[in-house]
Amino acid sequence: TFRKCSCSGVTGTIVPAARASIQWPRSRRAPSSSSGKTSVSQPGLVKDFATRGALKPISFVQPTMAKYYAPSWITLGTVKGKIAVADVLTGGRLDIGVGRGAYPYEFARYGIPFEEGRARTQESLEIMLRAWRENDVAHAGRFYQFPAATVLPRPLQRPHPPIWIAALNPESFTYAVGHGHRILSTVFREPLDRVAEKVELYRSTLKEAGKTEADSDLGVLRIAYVAETDDDAREALPHVTKTHRTWHHLHFGSESVRGGVVASDPVGHEPSPDEAWERLVIGSPERCIRQIEALESVGVDLLLMNMNFGNMTHREAMRSLRLFGREVLPAFRR
Repeated sequence: TFRKCSCSGVTGTIVPAARASIQWPRSRRAPSSSSGKTSVSQPGLVKDFATRGALKPISFVQPTMAKYYAPSWITLGTVKGKIAVADVLTGGRLDIGVGRGAYPYEFARYGIPFEEGRARTQESLEIMLRAWRENDVAHAGRFYQFPAATVLPRPLQRPHPPIWIAALNPESFTYAVGHGHRILSTVFREPLDRVAEKVELYRSTLKEAGKTEADSDLGVLRIAYVAETDDDAREALPHVTKTHRTWHHLHFGSESVRGGVVASDPVGHEPSPDEAWERLVIGSPERCIRQIEALESVGVDLLLMNMNFGNMTHREAMRSLRLFGREVLPAFRR
């Protein structure tokens, strides 16, 4: 059964996605606090987060860990505290997505070797999880060293909100499953059989770890655009090309920035408009339903959709999102 979906790219910067369906309830209890402990507190964050949409029904935070590599423990403490405040403000309904950073420039700006991304992400995440569970956390790792400190407040969900790991390769799948985390993945603009391969990788990783799908979860990201007719929807295809070219240049370090924008110079092996049309969730409501059913048929039951891509205007993205909610989503409310 296709359980739920998330639409990203239209609601803000700190909280870039609000779930399109209600998530199952989780048991909750109030966060504990300790007096007389050294702490990293978070003054003034309630207003800061609320103005960015944290009070949406269900929110999803996606920090890119490359942004937090160079700064000190104090910065990591602030990040952990902000996430904890967000979980409190949303009544314990926050999920956390963690990505190591995919583009060389994210590392180069901080003078960090790109090859250290995986190790730095895992060490940073280890610190965050310990800080949400324990008092007086000291750390002496490869990249971070600091004396005992306690981060307050604590998340409402205990021991911490669910963690989703952005994963593309088998190593990342193994790490996520082995640590009890959930997985976010994508095949970018590749065809359906590549999506099926990703689902099979997820299932085989669980099997090798002696776990089942009840122990984890897999969310798959796809570009989506809904219009009144298929002809109208085809107008979004140039935005797909723009997205692919920008991603390619950033990913392979060949970007050319002009006026603060990555130029969309042509790249090799980019999907043609016809290929993008066949592969992605783009079209009239009826066609988008069929495209999502095709994803469901290969084992996808948690779909994340990028509905604001390329040079699309906010008006275009919101029109598509509203049409999706009105005409497409009801087909999967079973």
